[in-house]
This record gives sequence, C-alpha cells and structure tokens, in this order.
Amino acid sequence: MDESGSKPAVPRYESLDVWRGVACLAVVVVHSATFLARHPAGPDAGWIDRVTRAVLGFGWAGVPMFFVISGYCIAAAADAARRRGDGPGAFFVRRFRRIFPPYWCWLAISVATVIVAEHLVPGLYVHPHRPGNNPATIAPIHWLGNLTLTEVWLGHLTGQPFEWRNMILGQSWTLCYEEQFYAVVGVLAWWAGARLGTVLAAVTTVILVRWLAFPLNINSGFFFDGRWLFFAAGFAVWFDIARRDLATRLLTRGFLLVGLVWSLHDPSLFLARSHGVEHEWLVSFVFAWTILLLHPFDRRIAASRLLQPLAACGTMCYSIYLVHWTVLRPITVGLEWAGCHSVLFTVLVTVPVSVAASIAVGVVFHRAVERRFLAAGPSMPPGVVRIPAPVALRRAS
Repeated sequence: MDESGSKPAVPRYESLDVWRGVACLAVVVVHSATFLARHPAGPDAGWIDRVTRAVLGFGWAGVPMFFVISGYCIAAAADAARRRGDGPGAFFVRRFRRIFPPYWCWLAISVATVIVAEHLVPGLYVHPHRPGNNPATIAPIHWLGNLTLTEVWLGHLTGQPFEWRNMILGQSWTLCYEEQFYAVVGVLAWWAGARLGTVLAAVTTVILVRWLAFPLNINSGFFFDGRWLFFAAGFAVWFDIARRDLATRLLTRGFLLVGLVWSLHDPSLFLARSHGVEHEWLVSFVFAWTILLLHPFDRRIAASRLLQPLAACGTMCYSIYLVHWTVLRPITVGLEWAGCHSVLFTVLVTVPVSVAASIAVGVVFHRAVERRFLAAGPSMPPGVVRIPAPVALRRAS
C-alpha cells in the first residue's frame, strides 16, 4: 500500500463522538451490573430475566469498539504528523501530555478515596479475598506499573505474572494497551514515512501469523496477543477513506472481510457463557464495517438532535471512563449489601443511578482537569482527524 503519491485531505469523522459515547456508556453499564454475575439466574428464571442479563453483560463490547476508533484516529494523527514534518518527539509529547496528567490526577483522587473509604467501611472498594488493588498495601513494582501504565506487561520483565487485581483503577488495563499502540505506530510513522500503510499492513500480517502459529492468552498484556487486530481494523477504515484508489480499497476491505469471516470460524465458541477473543474480534470487525459504511452519512448522523446526548458523552468520555469505577463502586456495592440485586432493580435503579453519577463526576473532572490538556502542542491543519485519548475516549487537540 504505497502512499507516496497520495495526499489525503480527510475531514474529521464527526459522528465518531456518537460512537465514543455509545462505547463509553456500554462499559459503565456493564460495570454497574457486574454483581449480577455473583447472583446468577435461578433454574426458574424466565426468558426476560436471562435476556436482560445478557444485554447488560454485553457492555464489554465497548472496549473493542474503543480500540477500533483508536486505530482509525492513530493512523490519521500519525499521517498528519508526517505531512507536517513533525519528528517522533512531537507525536509522543502530545500523547503523553494528553493522556498521563488527567490519569495521574484521577489516580491520586481514587487512591485517597479508597484509603479513606476502606478505613470507614471495609470492603467497599477492596474485596477481602482480593486485596491486590488496595493502594495501602500494593507492592512498589505494581505502583510502578500503575503509574506508567505498563502493569499489564511489566510482569514479563520482572518474572511476576500479571493479575488484573493489581490495577488500582481496574479499567486502566485498556490504557496500557493503548500506550503500546501509540508507541508502535509513532515509531513506525517516523521510520516508514509515506509508506506507513504498507508497513502497518506488514506488521499486522506478522502479528496475525504469529498469533495463529503460537496462540497467546488474550490477556497476556502485549499487543500481539490478538488485540492488535482491533486497532488494525481501525487502521483499515481510515486508509480506505483516505486513500481512495481501487488497490487500497481492495486490500482494506479484503482484510476487513477476512477478519469478519475468521472471527466466525468456530460458531460453537459463541455458545460459551463468557466472552473470548473471538467474540471481541467479531465486535471489532462488525463495528469497523459499520463506521466504514456509515461514513457517507457522517454529517447527517452528527447533526441528529436525537444523538446529541451520546455525542456530548463522547466528547468527554475519557473523563467519564477514568472516573466511573471509583464513582459507581460504592453505589453498586452498597445496594448489593442491602439485598437490592434483582434484575428489575438493577435495570430501574442501579444502572441509571450509576451512569448518571459517572457522567456528572466525569463532566466536573473534564471541565476542571482534562480540558486543560486538550491544547497540547501545535494545532493540526484544517481537515485532519484529531486523535482521541486512550481507548478513543476523547478527541485530542
């Protein structure tokens, strides 16, 4: 995929804010109802009960959706930086400034909140049998992993296997993956220049062959555990839109079609109660096809008044994503302790209250902290898509 002769001018994909809002709220919803897994449906549960649980549990799909959007925006930002003549330093400084200060600020707030809450109400944040995310007792190596967003793969260097329980903010594991993709694509963009698409296609092929030949656990912590393909799907969408020649479209759409078909290669996997990499692949490729086919209707979708609340959440979704676990945890645990964990109560009370509280605190955090870091570095030229924060949670500027 040789881009040396092309000069794309891609308007910002405005309706991606709507999809960011959908993905962010899906994650908040699934975390608002996680306690339903500890109170499974009984043998006499009706189909409404079971379907409702399945729908609430499907919120995990927000994560691969975020990764696809990030892939789209990373490709756009890397190409824009190349055409501006920016060196790799400028790209990484922008990403660092945009990602880490808000994260560190909320991490500090969360640490203080958890320590005080656990002193007053033990078990509100830290499960007695899973104390790994207790900031009062966490080991220095895990502090390092949390502060640098390297916790998901740091254990491969230290010899200590990664455990999700060591994340102070449980949802920050996705940011750890995002950082890897930013680093890899930033280096490739600097090295490959105008042939960025060709190099990304080659890297994707190598990682795919490596994964098929020596499958890794989807939670190994490294981008080659299968999650690179989610970002690659986003890359493909951007290159399809930006490079309008037939050869590029055959390659990008061929890749998206093969990915979609491959994710369905073993239908029996979709009968499992828990989701795995195949489920996430399916969501990512279906979503990539969705935003590709809806691109011609971008302005109409973005202008829809009905979708404005979702778009508003999308523009602040990094803040909402950062704050939501700390905010909703005492709500859901408190209601669970009170015995209010039926499906009906969850749908009518727990989820709406948790979502509303997360959005409210997210708005405050966005206005007080996050937006102070939105104007990092030189502004992009007109017509260039801006890259979002981690997990495609907010567009950066």
